[in-house]
Amino acid sequence: MNRRHFVRTLGALAGTAAAAPLLVAAENASRPRALRVAHITDTHVTTNPNCAAGLERLLAGLAALDPAPDFILHTGDVIMDSWAVRDAARVDQLWNVWRGAAAQLRAPLRACLGNHDIWIGETRERGGLRYQLRAMDELQLERPWYAFEQGGWRFLVLDSTRPVVDGEKTYYRAHLDPEQLEWFRGEVARTPAAQPLVVCSHIPILSAAVHEWGQVLEKVVDFPAPGRASGGRVVSSALMHTDSSVLQAVLRKRGGVTLCVSGHLHLQDHVVYDGVHYLGNGAVSADWWGKPVFHQTGAGFAVLDLSPDGSWNRTYHSCAWA
Repeated sequence: MNRRHFVRTLGALAGTAAAAPLLVAAENASRPRALRVAHITDTHVTTNPNCAAGLERLLAGLAALDPAPDFILHTGDVIMDSWAVRDAARVDQLWNVWRGAAAQLRAPLRACLGNHDIWIGETRERGGLRYQLRAMDELQLERPWYAFEQGGWRFLVLDSTRPVVDGEKTYYRAHLDPEQLEWFRGEVARTPAAQPLVVCSHIPILSAAVHEWGQVLEKVVDFPAPGRASGGRVVSSALMHTDSSVLQAVLRKRGGVTLCVSGHLHLQDHVVYDGVHYLGNGAVSADWWGKPVFHQTGAGFAVLDLSPDGSWNRTYHSCAWA
């Protein structure tokens, strides 16, 4: 699919995004690299004209990287969205738009599933899975969690979303199912402490930005505490892993260099806890294609430069469409 057809597929477009220089913010000292990963997330592909412009900027930004990335990591919410629709034709339309964008990528793609990639209308079942199957087929995944190695680093890709379907009522919680948790424990245990590890998930395992995001969207609520004038705070089970403490304990026991990268919140943050680095990434769609910024984080993608000795660097690149 050529670029002209790709833009036409996205819908009417007043004009392509201005070719302004990409803004770059660096984190950590620059070090020699062995592996470069472009981390994109929350593209929320739809037929909104802002989406067309934003994806054009994303493609241009990725193509301009020098050195080029060894692979592109997408941490989910590829489309917007198959969760809320039962209509197969609409789901087909959205994935067709994504295929047009993916055809322009110049590096291999690795992906994990986001909550908006889950299709509640799916009727097929395979290997104990159902609602994940359409996205797995589109992203060429044999199963929704997997491991691979590249450049001396080991990567574990997780499936964060546990759909709950009760008649017409649907919602999800963020945690690993029992089979996946057992797999995760085993994979972490067999990864030598001397080998650096990246854990990839759509929903963050641990986040600081979750509180700001939650206050705005009323997902973090005050509740009364006995004997106290003011209450505490409860984080929604849809915003951060409810099994966070369990996963943290597994990683803590391992030791060594561990990065946990995620999307979902559309906010960039960096939490260091018990020696593990939790890196939340900003969204390509920012404010879900309404505005090119969500709170303090603009539309963009991250680049991870990973050395085999475990040293690393993250930079954030803008792909704002306005």
